[in-house]
Amino acid sequence: MANRGKTLDPEVFCIKDLKEKASKKMPKMYREYFNEGAMDMITLHDNEAAFDRYRIRPRILKNISKIDTTTEIWGERVLFPFGFSPAAMHRLAHPDGEIGTSKACAALNVAMGLSAYAMDSLEDVIAQGKGKTNPYAMQVSLLKNKDINLQLLQRAESE
Repeated sequence: MANRGKTLDPEVFCIKDLKEKASKKMPKMYREYFNEGAMDMITLHDNEAAFDRYRIRPRILKNISKIDTTTEIWGERVLFPFGFSPAAMHRLAHPDGEIGTSKACAALNVAMGLSAYAMDSLEDVIAQGKGKTNPYAMQVSLLKNKDINLQLLQRAESE
């Protein structure tokens, strides 16, 4: 692929490649956590099918020398209309955890959703994007203890 930009791994071309390669590096328990879904995996299959419906439709004889993929998400200008959705416990897959994901999002100017079950604090994660324009969102899982929920929301709001 001559027109492909900078890449960290020349063998990864799609999500399936990434999943297979990453799975080989993780212990079985972590691999199953990331690759499996709950119960009958209906939601997992629906999510993968929804992602697979995205298509890049080539336009013939169009001037593509100045393509603008930027858009606005949560009031911030981002590189393209995709981002990282909340997923818990990134450090199981990589020692940099959510902080590493945040650094990548900040460097590429893409949105990041942080899981309520992140292994890194929301303050440490968001600090990676300070001075950048990539937006963050916080997933909230309501707990029985309303004070914990309120504290989390206040912390997220203050960032």
